Amino acid sequence: MKLYLDTTILAALTYFKDKDIKRYAECKRLIEKSKEKESTLVISFYSIHELFLMPFDYMDKKTARKIGLALIKEILDIDGIELTELLSREKRILHQDEFSMSDRTDIPHAISAYVENCDCIVTYDSHFNQISNKINVFKPNEVPV
Repeated sequence: MKLYLDTTILAALTYFKDKDIKRYAECKRLIEKSKEKESTLVISFYSIHELFLMPFDYMDKKTARKIGLALIKEILDIDGIELTELLSREKRILHQDEFSMSDRTDIPHAISAYVENCDCIVTYDSHFNQISNKINVFKPNEVPV
């Protein structure tokens, strides 16, 4: 199975792991099950960028950069992570109308998962349900791995 991990999953595994222990445990369990089942975990530069920016809302620039880098390193150290490139302009244009969502900033995630032939998007963001007719959408504890 090929799983696209949205930024909310990466944040639960890193930035919020001490603040939201339940979500951290769910995401950690998903990572472990994925290894057992030899599933592929896909992330994109969109998620990496969003994760990097999280500390900037709460800290000075120098500290935020240091923490953002540590978060990225932590994610990239997960066994089985596959990092996808940013979408080409052509792919964005070709698929953007297929993925109409209330939060337009998440459309690149949806397109990336679709283009990468992922079986599902794993997220805590409910607005991804708006595209569940195009690709399966699950919370970490719902993924059938």
